[in-house]
Amino acid sequence: MRSRWILSAALGAAAGLGLAGAPASGQSVNYCIDQCFSAHIDQPGHTELRDMCVKQCSKPKVTFGAIAYGPESEAVGWSYDYESEDEARHNALRNCAPHGNDCRVVMSFSNACGAVAAGSNKRYAIGEGVSEKQAKADAVAKCSKAGGTECDIQAWSCSGR
Repeated sequence: MRSRWILSAALGAAAGLGLAGAPASGQSVNYCIDQCFSAHIDQPGHTELRDMCVKQCSKPKVTFGAIAYGPESEAVGWSYDYESEDEARHNALRNCAPHGNDCRVVMSFSNACGAVAAGSNKRYAIGEGVSEKQAKADAVAKCSKAGGTECDIQAWSCSGR
């Protein structure tokens, strides 16, 4: 009876520790599983806890980023690796605001990269891609297509990379 109570308590503790996503960048799934499992109880026969750790650590982690831009002031702010889109948007705007009073969030993204490019004539465009390079190229191409002259990257960010 005691081991069943310990397992129930361990499962409850694991669920309450915010194991809602995969390991942070650079950590392997196996490391995540070892941390999850050994942090609670590492005794033979507790396969339910081990299975729960495997399931939680194998989930892809979804994170959000955003870019804020002020076209007149050319102020920028960005954010990355936030757990919610609202947090990412809020922090990008907060990072932009001290540099210009015309800042607004121009894009948000999830597990991707984003960029904003602006031309010398104040035309700008946003771009998105799976890499920094793709997002930048997309933004510059869209800026040029929108009539921007000498389009250049103003800001970029990647989330969940």
